[in-house]
Amino acid sequence: MKLVTRIGGRVRDALASLDRAVGMPQGSAAVAAAVAAAGLLLAWGVSSHRNEARIKKIIQDARARREARMQLDTAALEAVEAKLLDSGKAIDAGLVLTKSAVELGKMVASREITSVALVAFFARRALTVNGALNAITETCFREALAEARLVDEHLDSGSDPKGPLFGVPVSIKDQILQEGMHTTMGSAAFAARGASGADGATMAMVRQTGAIPFVRTATPQLLMAPETASDLWGTTNNPYDGSRTCGGSSGGEAALVGALGSPLGIGTDIGGSLRIPAAFCGLTTLKVTPQRVSLAGIVAPRGPPYVDPSTGKAFGFTDAIRAVWGPIGRHPDDLEAVLASMFSPLSHKLDATAPPLLWDASAARHVSGSRLRIGVMAEGDGFFKPSAASLRAVNDTAQALRDAGHTVVEFDGKAAEVDKAAIGYLALMSADGKMRAIRSGLGGERMHSLYAKLLLASRLPRWARIALVIPLMRAAGLDRMASVVWASRAKSVQESWVEAGLREVRRSAFCRAMAEQGERLAGGPLDIVLCPAYPVPAVRHGASCDMSLASSSCFAFNYLHVPTGVIAVTRVLEGEDSLAASRGEAGRDLIGKVASASLPGSAGMPMGVQVVGRPFEDEMVLRGMRAVRAAAMASREAGGPLGDRLALPSVPTAPTAVPGCL
Repeated sequence: MKLVTRIGGRVRDALASLDRAVGMPQGSAAVAAAVAAAGLLLAWGVSSHRNEARIKKIIQDARARREARMQLDTAALEAVEAKLLDSGKAIDAGLVLTKSAVELGKMVASREITSVALVAFFARRALTVNGALNAITETCFREALAEARLVDEHLDSGSDPKGPLFGVPVSIKDQILQEGMHTTMGSAAFAARGASGADGATMAMVRQTGAIPFVRTATPQLLMAPETASDLWGTTNNPYDGSRTCGGSSGGEAALVGALGSPLGIGTDIGGSLRIPAAFCGLTTLKVTPQRVSLAGIVAPRGPPYVDPSTGKAFGFTDAIRAVWGPIGRHPDDLEAVLASMFSPLSHKLDATAPPLLWDASAARHVSGSRLRIGVMAEGDGFFKPSAASLRAVNDTAQALRDAGHTVVEFDGKAAEVDKAAIGYLALMSADGKMRAIRSGLGGERMHSLYAKLLLASRLPRWARIALVIPLMRAAGLDRMASVVWASRAKSVQESWVEAGLREVRRSAFCRAMAEQGERLAGGPLDIVLCPAYPVPAVRHGASCDMSLASSSCFAFNYLHVPTGVIAVTRVLEGEDSLAASRGEAGRDLIGKVASASLPGSAGMPMGVQVVGRPFEDEMVLRGMRAVRAAAMASREAGGPLGDRLALPSVPTAPTAVPGCL
C-alpha cells in the first residue's frame, strides 16, 4: 500500500511539473492525461468488442458450414442406402461392427461385402453415435462413396486389391491436410482459412493402404490439452460415459472408433495425444520413434514467428519434443496396416528428410511359443502413483505374460532416470515462457479455459517462483507442485540447451538400463517395458485443467523419443472406483486430489497398459503389444482377470430399421 501511495505521489508531482513547464493552469496536464487514458481505454474496448464479434462470426460460419455439408452428405447417403436395400446388398451390423479394419479389407477383397455398402454403413453409424459424442467436425461421405464405387469397379474387374485396407473407411483427425477439407484444430483462426487444395503427404500414405477417409474428428483448441473441448466445436464425450472426457488431443478419433463409429482412425501425438484417448476409450495405438517418421502434411497449430510460411514447418519446442502421427484402432493388426505404409518407400519419396527405414513385418510378428524378455515398471514413471485399477492392469498383464512363457522381470525406472522425464518434458515445452508458441496460433481468439492454470503458471515471474511460491509449497510438503512450478519457468538459451542435453543423457540412460537390467535379470537385453498407460481411468470433463501432470506416464516417453504403444486389457472393477483406490494421491496435492476425484463412478471404464521399446524398434513394440493381446485372450479363456470383453460403449446403437444397418 505504501508503494502504491509513493507511486501515486510521484505521478502527481510529474503532472504538476508538466503544467509549469508548458505554462498551463494547474491540473491541466492531469486532465489531458485522463482524457488520453480514457480515449485509449475506449479504443481498446471497441477493438476488443470487434474482435469478439469477429471470432463469434467465424465460429458461427464454421458450424453452419459443417451443418450444410453434413446435410448434403446425408442426402447422398440416403440415396445410396435406398439402392443398397433394393439390391439386397445392405450390410448387417452383426457382420461388420466389431470386425478389425484388416478383416473388413479382406471381406471387401473377397467380395463378401462391397466397399460402397461398407462406407455407407459406417457413415450412418458415425451419424448415429455422434449425437452422444460430438466428435465430428466435417463429413466427406459423397467423396468417400465415390471412391468406394471405384474400389468396387476395380475389384469386380478381377484386379487385385490395392492395400490391406482397400475400400475400408477411416476417420481423420482435424489436423491432417486432406483435399477439399478444412483443418481447424479447434481454433477459430484456422477455421477461417479455406479448405485444403490437395492431400498432404500423410494423407497420401494413409491412402496407400487403400483406406477411404469419410469423416474428420475433433481436437481441443490448438491440440495441447489431454481432453477434447473448444469454443469452436464444443466438448467431445467418452463413448463409455458421457460425463467423462475421451482424452486429447486425438480425442475425436478415439471417441468415434471407441463407439464403433469408425473402423480405424488416424491421429497425432506429442504428449500422449494418441495414447491417452486410446486408454480412456478402450483402444490400441502406437506412437512411433519420432526421428523415423515424416510430418509432412500435418498442420502445425502455430502462427508467426513459430512457423515457416513457405513450408508450414513449426519451430520451437517441436524440435526438442517431436510429434508423430499414427493409427488408433481396436486391433494391433490394424495398426500395422498403417505403419507399413508410414515406413514405406513412399514416405521417403514424399519427404526426402524422412529416413528410408522400411517396416520389417517379420520383426513385428508374434508367433505362438516365441518368448520375449519383458521389464515391468508397475508404478510407472514414479511421478504420479497409478490407481488400484491401473496397477492391477499392469500386474495382471505381467502375470498373464509369465503364464504364456515370457520372461518377465521388474524394471527399475528410477535407475533408468524415467522419474525425471516428466519434469524434463515440461521444462522443454515451456522454455519460451508465457505459452508464446501455443498462443501464436490463436489469431485473436481467447485461450480455452482448459489452459487457464497452465497460462497462469507460465506467466509467474521468476523472482516470485524463487522467493515466494516454491518456498511456500515446499514448506507445505507440496514438493511435486514445487518442481512443476520451477520447471515451467521461461528459460534462457543456455538453460534450454542444458535441458535438451539432459534429455539425450536420460534417453541413453533408459536404453542402457533396458540392456543392463535385462542382462542381469532376464539373460539378455529387455525387448520391451510394461507400465501404466494412464494412472486413472477417463476423468470428468474439465478436470485436466488441474491435472495435466497426471499425464506424466505419457510425457516421459515423448521426452525420451522412444516408441510406445497402448492397448486396453481390462475394466475398472467394483471397489476400484473409490478415493481409497487412489493409493494416497487423493491427499497429496491438487494434481492428486483432482485426478482421484475421477475414480468414484468409474467402474466399468476401460483400463490399458503401455508397451515401451528402444528407439527405432517400433516393430518390437508392436510385437510386444500382440503378445499382450494374446496373453490377455488366453487369460480370458482360462477364467483369469484379463481379456474380459469390454462392454460396448453406452451410446445409441445403429437401429436395425435404418437402411444400411440391418
